[in-house]
Amino acid sequence: MFGHLTFAILTIERNPSYIEHTLASLFAAGPEAHALSTVHLLVGSKNTDHLRHCRHHRALSLHPLSDMEHDEIWQWTLHRRFCHNYHRCLSLPIPAGGGICIAEDDVIFRDGFLGLLLATIHEMEQDDGLKDYCLSLGPSHDFEAERSFYRGHRYCSYGCGFAGTQCMYYPRHVAHELRDHIWRFGVEQYVKPGDLLIGDLYGDRMYACPRGLTSHIGAVSTGLGGYGSCPSFYRPYELLHADSLAEANDRP
Repeated sequence: MFGHLTFAILTIERNPSYIEHTLASLFAAGPEAHALSTVHLLVGSKNTDHLRHCRHHRALSLHPLSDMEHDEIWQWTLHRRFCHNYHRCLSLPIPAGGGICIAEDDVIFRDGFLGLLLATIHEMEQDDGLKDYCLSLGPSHDFEAERSFYRGHRYCSYGCGFAGTQCMYYPRHVAHELRDHIWRFGVEQYVKPGDLLIGDLYGDRMYACPRGLTSHIGAVSTGLGGYGSCPSFYRPYELLHADSLAEANDRP
C-alpha cells in the first residue's frame, strides 16, 4: 500500500531552518517511511544549499527550480510563488488508486504516522465509500473537542472555513483537479492564496484527523501565514469509542 502513496515536502531556504526536524521526524515515526519509493523535496527556488547535509540520501529526491523557472517567477509575490510550488507537488506522478501527501517543511509527525494515515484513508474510502475529499492531517482547530463533527473513528468534518496546508492528503483524481484549479487561479493569474483556492473547490468535502497526525512547528513564518500547532497532536492516539460516536451521530 505504501507504493500507492506519493510523498512530497515543499521547502525553501529559511532562517531558522526546520527541514531537518521534519525529515528526522518522518523517518523516526516508524520504519514504514523506508517503504516509500522516495520522498520528494520540491524546492521553491534554484538554491538547494539548505539541503546540503541531506541531499546525498537516496531516499530523497530533490526538485529545485530550473534557471528559467526561477527567473520567470522570482519577482512574483510570495503567495503566487507558493501556488506555483504547490502546483509542482500536485503534478508529481501518483500511482493509480493512490494519492499524495503534501507537507510543508516545518511539521513533525506522530509515531506510526504512515500506518495511521493509511488506516484513516481505508476507513474513509473502503468502509465509508468516500471518493471526493481532501484530508487535513494536523488541523490547528481542536475538532476532537466537537464530537458532533466526527464522521468515523479516525476522521471528522472540517467544521470551519478551511485555511492552512501544513500537511494534507489528496486522492489521485482530487490532486489532478486541484492541480488544474491552482494553475488557473494561482499561477496563470493570481486570485487568492492557495489554501483558499483549495477551500473554494473542496470546502464542503474537507475532512480532518481530529487526533492530529502532524503538527506545525514553524514559529518563525516565511510570511505566508501565521503559526498554529495542532491542539491534539501530543495527546495519546486513541480511536473514538463506539458509544461516543453513536452519541455524536444522534445529536441534531
